[in-house]
Amino acid sequence: MKKSEIEDKKTLSSWYNYSGPEDDVILSSRIKLVRNLADFPFVVKASKMDKERICSIICDAFNQKEEYAYIKKSDISDFGRKILFDKNILPLDPKFDFSGLFLSSGENLYALLNNKEHLKLIAFASGFQPEYLMQEIYKLDEYLQSKLQFAASYEFGYLTSQLKDCGTGMKLSLRIFIPSTVIQNAFTDLIKYLKDRHFSIKSVFENSARNCIFDIFPETSFDGSELDQLAEMQALGTYILKTERKFRSKLADNNSTIVLDLVKKMYVMGMNALLLDYSEVEEILNAIKLGLQLGILSGIEESELNALYYTTKDGHLIYLIDNYSFSYEDDIKNSLSMQIQRLRAVVVQQAMGKIIFK
Repeated sequence: MKKSEIEDKKTLSSWYNYSGPEDDVILSSRIKLVRNLADFPFVVKASKMDKERICSIICDAFNQKEEYAYIKKSDISDFGRKILFDKNILPLDPKFDFSGLFLSSGENLYALLNNKEHLKLIAFASGFQPEYLMQEIYKLDEYLQSKLQFAASYEFGYLTSQLKDCGTGMKLSLRIFIPSTVIQNAFTDLIKYLKDRHFSIKSVFENSARNCIFDIFPETSFDGSELDQLAEMQALGTYILKTERKFRSKLADNNSTIVLDLVKKMYVMGMNALLLDYSEVEEILNAIKLGLQLGILSGIEESELNALYYTTKDGHLIYLIDNYSFSYEDDIKNSLSMQIQRLRAVVVQQAMGKIIFK
């Protein structure tokens, strides 16, 4: 397979292909907003007829939003679910219940119908952009409020089936890349800092040998107003940025040989492997990002590395295999799993071919 074969098959339609502010540390920002229609039972108590009626009402409200496409759950194939899973839109679990979803043309905002709540709005952005996301999702919420009546009370705010989501119904979260904090053994201090502020932290790649990518999110939605929650997330993100960059500076000064060894080993693996599974790519990208940030190498952008966390997943690669013609070595051309690993290696090598070590 030649690298040039996939040169023209990239697309910038998805949000994760774009750079964002502070994306060396904060890979992406996410916001969730949940709502329920008034005069209908929560999903857990709703009948089939209730759910159909809820879908019909919400779909009518979206009619004038041409930038959104509606997909019924019954129309999503196993392959389609895999792609949506890779983009953090749906879990793979077949027991995950919902009626359908609206997906924006840029794939950065979607609306999930009849999951735990009647309506769940979720939006993504690259880098550290909680304020931008809040503005965008509340534009849609304001439009929907002009068409729909949501369940709310003066005392409890927006009413949801999950107590932790009552109040504003909003949750902001960040995906962070903090290898220097982890390597410098300061991760426990960060966990305590988050816990004291009622935030949780979860590893994104549970099977990684070097966990350094995490999601952070508030425990509840009813601690203060939307602006209070935004201010808290902005302060938290700023703290993480300063902390990681401080430890990165120390790492560069005190562990140059150890870090250079790690970066070069991962670079050699990425440039020479013929087959790569996703966990190996994650290890490679983590090391190359750290090398870029420490000034060990150049020639590649943070945004390109961040996008590779998504574009090297199975769903995206299966899409390429199904829609474009590639040639494979004889011993793997009849195995889809091997084709995926082969194409993944080529995608990584194509991106890393521009890297220059200083």
